[in-house]
Amino acid sequence: MISIICPVLINASTKAENWVYLEKCVHSFKKNSKENHEFIVVSNNGDFVQCPIDGVKQIHVQKQGQCGAVNIGVKEAQNEYVMIIDEDFVFPTNWEELIEKAKEYDFVSGNLMERGGSFCVNNCGSLLDFDEQKFEQDALMLKKDEWENGFGFPLICKKEIWQLVEGYDEQFDPWGSNCDSDLEYKLMLAGIMPRRWKGALFYHFVSVSGTFAPENGHFWQGNIRKFENKWGFARANSPHIWSCDFIINGDALRYKPSWAKLENNSNVYFKKFEWKHVGWLSNNIDLFERFWVDTMGFKRNWESGPDKTMFKDLFGIDANGTVRRYDKDGITIEVHFFDPPAPEDKNEFYRRGINHICLLVEDRDSFLKSYPFDTRVYNNPKGHQNVFIRDFEGNWIEIYKRL
Repeated sequence: MISIICPVLINASTKAENWVYLEKCVHSFKKNSKENHEFIVVSNNGDFVQCPIDGVKQIHVQKQGQCGAVNIGVKEAQNEYVMIIDEDFVFPTNWEELIEKAKEYDFVSGNLMERGGSFCVNNCGSLLDFDEQKFEQDALMLKKDEWENGFGFPLICKKEIWQLVEGYDEQFDPWGSNCDSDLEYKLMLAGIMPRRWKGALFYHFVSVSGTFAPENGHFWQGNIRKFENKWGFARANSPHIWSCDFIINGDALRYKPSWAKLENNSNVYFKKFEWKHVGWLSNNIDLFERFWVDTMGFKRNWESGPDKTMFKDLFGIDANGTVRRYDKDGITIEVHFFDPPAPEDKNEFYRRGINHICLLVEDRDSFLKSYPFDTRVYNNPKGHQNVFIRDFEGNWIEIYKRL
């Protein structure tokens, strides 16, 4: 079982403006739940008003604040796993599958179906004309059993993970804008890559919170500045912020809590790469050495004759070859040359001169898990792996693990 935490703002004039959304949310939760999960409503802002919906546990705090309300709800949760949700969500019929999926990764989210926004765009109506049957059918039709790096909603993690990274930062209250991005960065700083499962689509009515009202625009702008002051740089823009497709600049980082994994966190310290070598392809080793050895002063320091399989698997070239390395002043050139000369046909890995660069990393496995790289691996018979990733322009980059 899981504890669902839902903050609800008590409006000063209407007392309970958002109960109507919560009622639809809780209805879908109960209808589509096989287990007796805990549903905690944390009402906030002003005097206590009894939640008119049966089957939920209510906690009230007088101070307005989405971040503070969620943190209090997590603290009171009775289950090992918590789910953070807003009152303007509708649960799909298969939402409980996400609980089992959450056991595969440390921090996960489902996906959202919206009339407009950053996620799956599909209109099932507003609150007054919501088509529940259409939503249930579309949510099942559009779901995909696929994972991707990403930060979405609702959020699911172990309670201890939430507490480790200190939950939402309450300096972003009262409206909480940018607290989700701040949490995303904190997770990555802790060495946790958020993952999003496309198999559970929750409906989101979009922009219900008062944070989107024009008169509250100064809170949004103020929280952007708070984020920048805290971290030392601006947060990533959409869509990169939703897919965790950004680099935390370790050199500019101001926020370094005791739980941060600063020494081996590839998300933070991408800048700690080192050049290992530059790869070179040649059909004429004599011409290569005339320039690089005789003219530029490089010296040969290593030679290997890999089998034909390596050249075929890595370069797509059916030819015998030899590998030599030359260095000078800390620069290494690794040359693959062919005997007899390889055909001149072009393919994805075959270029005269520089054909790849090789980066040296501390923890290759962690680095490769950080993003869904297009990867090519050669299991070298000498007992190690040659691993290449493709960049966004089609170039191949070798990633070498420090020994």
